[in-house]
Amino acid sequence: MGKKLSNTENFKKIILIGLENSGKTSISLSLTGKKGLQSFLELKPTKGVKTVNFEALDTNFVIWDLGGQEKFREQYIQDYKKIFAGTSKIKNVIRLVKKDLTNVEFNVFLHKYDPDLDITHPDLNPKQINELITKINAVIPEDLPFKISKSSIYAVFEKSDL
Repeated sequence: MGKKLSNTENFKKIILIGLENSGKTSISLSLTGKKGLQSFLELKPTKGVKTVNFEALDTNFVIWDLGGQEKFREQYIQDYKKIFAGTSKIKNVIRLVKKDLTNVEFNVFLHKYDPDLDITHPDLNPKQINELITKINAVIPEDLPFKISKSSIYAVFEKSDL
């Protein structure tokens, strides 16, 4: 896992979209097989778009890590046909997916859902998380299949469906 490839044809595309400091690059590192804590401690904000090619489970992947800073978001919307929209406004992403793309698997991750979340954020409780999930469900059209998952880079990126 994590082998880099030079050929960019016939890839499964993974697009990481989210606000700044939401853990997109950490997810990318985890998916490509990086496990050393030092890799995560030295992360800098992604500027623009960073792509990473790798092979795992006999499949070629390309990850598009879209920098989450506000100054990059408008460019993602303008270039959505090239890089598949990136914005903090999920409705725009959904509209673009439904309009121009087919056969897209849509996943929403509640990232940084770390094992010690109850210690680091004691004010966060199950009721608040359920309210967030309700808000997400209200925004995504019923005819768009999607999954909501919690995720963490601990245990080398783990997700579980909610």
